[in-house]
Amino acid sequence: MKHDYADPLRNFARSKDTAIIPVYEAKTLFGNIDNLLPVNEAFLTDLEKMVAPNGSRTVGGVGDVALKHFKELRGFEQYRQYYVKREDAQLIFEREVSKRSSRFASFIDVGLHLHFSSSHSHLPLTAHQVSIN
Repeated sequence: MKHDYADPLRNFARSKDTAIIPVYEAKTLFGNIDNLLPVNEAFLTDLEKMVAPNGSRTVGGVGDVALKHFKELRGFEQYRQYYVKREDAQLIFEREVSKRSSRFASFIDVGLHLHFSSSHSHLPLTAHQVSIN
């Protein structure tokens, strides 16, 4: 989501020529995804270590992993900021998708189409790919 939607949408918003939605909306839609991603990746890594051979000796059990990430590392506090803007983000998303001939709706549709129908789903979208007449 970050690489296919958040980053391109925020980059497009920097210029009036390529903006699909205004900067505030582009930032609000994805909140602090840049901070959430490493938190989730670290948590997943420790969970994977836990289920690997000798994992319980390496990182402990589920409770140990959860305590490490929730209490010691305090990584999941990033979700507080995310949830503060969640309702605003939902309203922006619904408003933009419901507009007739919305460049945002086209951006989402093109992204989904490329993601699910192409072996090149890892490539970022370009402004040309989301332009509409």
